[in-house]
This record gives sequence, C-alpha cells and structure tokens, in this order.
Amino acid sequence: FVRRCPLGIFRTNVEGRIIEANPAVLQTLGFASLDEANALGLENLYVDPADRRRLLAALRQGPVSGFMTRFRRADGRIIDISVGASLAPDEQGRPTILEGTLEDVTARKQAEREVNESRQRLADILQFLPDATMVADADGRVTAWNRAMEEMTGVKAGDVLGKGNYEHAIPFYGERRPVLLDLAMQPREELEKEKYSHLKRHGDTISGEGKITHLGAGDVYFVGNAAALRDSTGNVTGAIEIVRDVTERKRFEEALRRSEEQFRTLVENVNIGVYRNTGGPNGRFLQVNPALVRMFGYGSAEEFMKISVADTYQDPEERKRFIATVMAQGHVRNYLLALRRRDGSPFFASCTATPHYNEKGEIEWLDGVIEDVTERRRVEEAVRESEARLRTITDTAKDAIIMVDNDGRISYWNPAAEGIFGHPASEVMGHDLHLVLAPERYREAYLKGFSRFRETGEGPAIGKVVELEGRRRDGSEFPLEIALSAIRLQGKWQAVAVLRDISARKAVEGDLKRAKEAAEAANRAKSAFLAMMSHEIRTPMNAIIGMSGLLLDSPMTPQQRDFTRTIRNSGEALLTIINDILDFSKIEAGKMELESRGFDLRQ
Repeated sequence: FVRRCPLGIFRTNVEGRIIEANPAVLQTLGFASLDEANALGLENLYVDPADRRRLLAALRQGPVSGFMTRFRRADGRIIDISVGASLAPDEQGRPTILEGTLEDVTARKQAEREVNESRQRLADILQFLPDATMVADADGRVTAWNRAMEEMTGVKAGDVLGKGNYEHAIPFYGERRPVLLDLAMQPREELEKEKYSHLKRHGDTISGEGKITHLGAGDVYFVGNAAALRDSTGNVTGAIEIVRDVTERKRFEEALRRSEEQFRTLVENVNIGVYRNTGGPNGRFLQVNPALVRMFGYGSAEEFMKISVADTYQDPEERKRFIATVMAQGHVRNYLLALRRRDGSPFFASCTATPHYNEKGEIEWLDGVIEDVTERRRVEEAVRESEARLRTITDTAKDAIIMVDNDGRISYWNPAAEGIFGHPASEVMGHDLHLVLAPERYREAYLKGFSRFRETGEGPAIGKVVELEGRRRDGSEFPLEIALSAIRLQGKWQAVAVLRDISARKAVEGDLKRAKEAAEAANRAKSAFLAMMSHEIRTPMNAIIGMSGLLLDSPMTPQQRDFTRTIRNSGEALLTIINDILDFSKIEAGKMELESRGFDLRQ
C-alpha cells in the first residue's frame, strides 16, 4: 500500500538524510533513486532554509499537519509542498527520526492564488467602476457599495454594508421598498411601474429609467440596470445593480436639438459637398447641400436630385466598384472618384462615406462628403514630376549627394555616393553618417559639431565648401570636397551634403607643385651660373677696358687708335650687359639693393 500510495511517505533523520521513502516522494522531488536524493541532501531542497528550522521547532512541540513550504526539485522547478510529520525515537530512544507525509500542492496553491487574484480583481473593478454600483445577497443584505455609489447617495459603504430590509432603497426613495436589484431576484409579473418611466425585463436582467427626488440635489434622472447572480447550479445567490445619473443627458437633449439645427445650418453653408443617397448600382440622392449642387453645375437641389448617382460618374462601372469597396471595408475615407459635371466636364473628387444597413444587411443609404480635388491633383502631379526630375538629377549626378536627419542618420544616398564610398544604399540607410564615413580620429570632433547643428542649424562648415578626409567601405581614406547646407523639415534641422572625391585633383596638384619646385630650382641654378660667369667674365673685361685706355694714351697711328677705341667701346658695352645680368640675378635672389643718388632732371 505504501509503495502504491500517491501520497509521499517518508522517514528521515533530523539531519535531513532520507531513511525510507515510497516512490511518490522520489517522483514528487524529481529523483530517480534514494541515493540520488541523499547525495543532494533533503535540507538543500528548501527554497527558504528557514522553513526547515521552523518545521523542526514545530515538531519538538508535537506532531505537525499541513506545514506549507516550497522545495526546489532536482530539475530546478519550484513546487509547493504540504508536510505532515512527527518525531519518533531512534534506537537509543532519542526523538531524531521524522516520520510523515508530503504532498505536491503546487496546482492547488496556484488555483487558490488565481481565485484570490480573481476575487481581488473583481473587487477592484467593482470599486472603481465609474457608475454607482451595489450588490446584495439572496437575503437582500448589501455586500458591495462602491465609491461612485457613495458619491451619488452621500452614504458611506460602512453605513450600509451587511444591512437588509431594503436599507439600500432609503437614500434613493426615502423609504424601504424594492428597487431594481430586489426585483431582479424576485421575478414577478407585476412590477412597480409607477416608480419608473420605462421598465424592461430580459431574462434575469431588468433595466429602467426614473426620477429621484431624495438625493438633496433636486430632481435626478437615472438609468438603472440590475441582474441576478447565480451559482454553478443556477440558484440565485444575489443581485447587482448599476445606476447611472443621466440628468446631464436630459439637459443635453435640448442642447442637442439646438445643435442639430445649427449643424443643419452649417452643412447648408460649407464649401464641401454633403450628401445622403441610396445604395445599389444606380442610387438616388436623398439629401444634398448647396455646395454639392454647385460642384456638379446644377441650378437647384431639386433639379440635381432627379438624376441617378451613377450619372455623376465618368464611368458608371466605377459606381459598382465604389459600392463594393464600401461593403467590403464598412466605410471609405478619401476615396478618389472620377466624376462629371452637368456640362460633361470631368473633375476628380475625394469621397468619404459611411453606409447604413437595413435588416437584410443591404445598404439602405450612404452618408458622405465630397471635395473637388482637381486642382490639388494637378499640384500633386506637378510635385511628383518635380520630385522625379530631382531624383533623376541626383541619381545621375557624378557627385555624392547625401541627406542626414536630425539624429545624424543617413536618409538619402544617391548612386554616386555608392560609387565613391563603396557602400550600397541598403547598407547605410538609417545608420549614423559619422560612424560610417568619417575616419575614427575625427569622429569625436564631428559629433560635437553635429550636436550644435541639431539645435541651431549652424556650424563652421554650413554654407561653405571645405576639404575633409573620408573613409571608404574597405577602410581606405581619401580627400573629399564637401558643400554642406542646412534645411528644416517638420521643425527639425537636417543636412544635405554634396561630396566630391578630389583624389585625382590632389594628385595633379602634387605633380604641379613638384614641377614648379623643380623649375624654381633650375632657375636658381641658372641664376647662380650666370652670376658666377658674369663675375668670371667681368675681371678680364675690366683688364681689357683698362689696358685699351692705357693704350689710347700712348702714341699710335690713326688707324691703330681707331681700332683701340673700338676695343674699349665694345668692352664697355659688354660690361654693361654683364652688370645687367648680375642685377637680374640679385633681383631673383631677393638681394637687390637700391641706391639714393642725385641727378639732373634736364639731362
């Protein structure tokens, strides 16, 4: 019997070693054998080790029944356990043996928790219902009286809970008498109709309207609903009544009537067409406002309402498609229709319509509004064409065009950007621009500057063309020329950047710089050579001029003198050229010195 018993039966010592246990114990704790259970130790199964100490303390006082604790099974799952045990003497007569039973009550405890939570939720819902609500048991004693009921009657729950004998009726009628709640529990053919202007019964539910004069606030109109509460066997255990103050609704009814009149006046004067027409493939107009009549080019509503609705469509088949859409969706909003005026001229209209169905589920009529959107469509088409042109331009541009939103995320990426940076649009859209394209050493500075741009739309590079370093998909860096602009969309600053790879230009500039430096070096070498040669030629030339001067002072034949004078004049001319070359060399070397000398302006 012990082995087959579904209840766990065990013997352990006070140290927690299991001496004997039936299969139900091992199955409950998730062990395959007694040795496996003892290897872990019974004391280690307690979720709260203090429970074991409390159990031992209780056992020293006597047998324990229904001690609740929580164990952690071998598989780690936590279960609720009910323990019944007593201390038995060991071989030496000491009370060190625990004999008892254990039961897995996890499911029961969970059910209890769910029931308690359900009751608490029900109590909370009842307490915070916006309508005044009371509940009574089968004997008419009040068991619930929520806050809204307290506010309506001025009676606190503590003053009425548990009381019967129609105590709950006194705040409403000033006397003890049945109310809807009582009538719901006592089905009778004759109801006190004189207390209600309207009373209906639907099975266990009663609803009614009335007027109360005993709440201290003048006449109060209310709507009440009450229903019997039954147990699982169908017996009435009580009833609930919900009372709603509709005094304001009564006041609003008159205001509503006036509002409807004002609405009718408004509909007659708005510039949007308002209509009601019947369903079906053709349809007839039942009501139209003047704006709709003017929209279709008719002189009066009477004249316009003689035509069928289908006659206002450019394609009568579109009427059938429109009705099918309304029936499928339940309503339509901003449905585009191609219509025609009385003179046959076409126009486009945006239609919003709501159907009303008859008992057969057929559309009895449609209420809706129509707006002429012909001009708007023309503008939208122009915008689409403009956007298409712009996209064509940006898609075919050789420069990268990138747009960044207020969070620094890439929102536009043209094909040229893909070619320059190597990232396809699908790979970078929505990602942070600075993390994708900026070299890591510059990111902190870029992010700091962008945080200012987000707030003000300003930055050191906005409106300028600057040169920066960029990073390709393969990680290589290259020079970029960037033109940045700020735009404000939906109240937030965003940036548009046009970027150009200037690697080739930089390479050409480098080649030109090196060529220029080489030419300047050659020129300096030439100047140095000329200066050197000029000095070398100048010394013998001075000797030639000097010696020819001395020779002219000596006796010579006229022919010899003429030859000598020619030598000296040619030498002086050559010396002048040499001096000029030296002056040019000084100028190129930046060593030209000017002298201040007086001269005769006349000469």
